[in-house]
Amino acid sequence: MFKLDSPLMNFLSKVADIMILNILIIVCSIPVFTVGAAVSAAYYMTFKMVKNEETYIVRGFFKAFKENFKQATVMWLLVLLIIGILSVDYTIIVYSGIEFSRWIRLAMVTVSLILLMGVVFMFPLQARFINPVKNTIKNSFLMALSHLPTTVLLIAVYAVPVVIFYFVP
Repeated sequence: MFKLDSPLMNFLSKVADIMILNILIIVCSIPVFTVGAAVSAAYYMTFKMVKNEETYIVRGFFKAFKENFKQATVMWLLVLLIIGILSVDYTIIVYSGIEFSRWIRLAMVTVSLILLMGVVFMFPLQARFINPVKNTIKNSFLMALSHLPTTVLLIAVYAVPVVIFYFVP
C-alpha cells in the first residue's frame, strides 16, 4: 500500500504536483499583467500531467511561462481592457440614477457571457497550440460555440469558487 509505485502514492504525487502548480500560478500572477502567461503555463503542465509526460513541474511550468509569455500577456491585457470597459458600463447602469432600458441591460449581460465563453478556451488553446493571437482568440470563440454544453459546464465550474467567495463570510 505504501510502496512508491502503489496507486495511493501515485495519487498523492499527483495531488502534490497540483498543489505546487497552484502555488506557482499564484506567485507568478502577483504582477497582474502576467496572469495570462501563468494560466497558460499551468494549462501546459496540466496537459502534460494528463498524458503522464511531466517530469519536473517547476521547470516545465517556467519553460511554458517563458514560451507563452508574449502572446498570453497580449491576450490577457485585451481581456482586462474589455473587462474594465464592461465594469465601467455596469457601474454607470447601476449607480447613475438614470433608468436604462431592459434591452440595454440584457445586451450587457449577453456581451459579458460571450466574452466569458471565449476566455474559457483562450488560454488552454494558447498552451496547446502555436498560433498568432488573432487566430487563438478566433478559435477560442469558435470552440466555445461549437462545444456549448462543455462551455456552460466550464463556466459553472469556474463560477463555483467565485460564488462561494462571495456568499461565504
